[in-house]
Amino acid sequence: MTMQQKIMLVSKENQQGDTNKKNKEIERGLDFILSHLEEPTIFPRTIMTKKLGYQKIVYSKERALEHFIDCRINAFPSLMEGATWIPNLLFIDLDLTNFKTEKLLQVTLNQTLKSIKEKLDNNIHPTVLWSGNGYHVILPVYCPLVLEHIQEFQCYDNPSEKFEICQRYFIK
Repeated sequence: MTMQQKIMLVSKENQQGDTNKKNKEIERGLDFILSHLEEPTIFPRTIMTKKLGYQKIVYSKERALEHFIDCRINAFPSLMEGATWIPNLLFIDLDLTNFKTEKLLQVTLNQTLKSIKEKLDNNIHPTVLWSGNGYHVILPVYCPLVLEHIQEFQCYDNPSEKFEICQRYFIK
């Protein structure tokens, strides 16, 4: 074996090691996101990848991982038309495009996290992810009923489908 062949072989082995390492990181990341969700409604769920360019329903973690090079998983289960869902997390989306500067986005994130602690519980630690275009704040919650059956939400039409309720409550 020539020196060039040996170098190519070592390079190929390093690439395989890097790929295995990246795959493990992706799986750990998916496990982290899924840890915010409750059984038995973890799947089916939609995912979206840059490569796909559209949302696709997957029925298991293994199927999601097949697409996870650049993929986003929906925080909420895919439901049949007209089905209701008892929320088990709040998802707050702070998009940079809604702010004049990155500093204002950061200030809003800090105010939102402070408001969550004040209004819910000081020991709550939401997950904050940078999406590339803003922040996603993920907050697991316990809610015994669909929002439509809770007195405080009676003034809203279809509160389970309305993000602005969360905005009004946490974002000042």
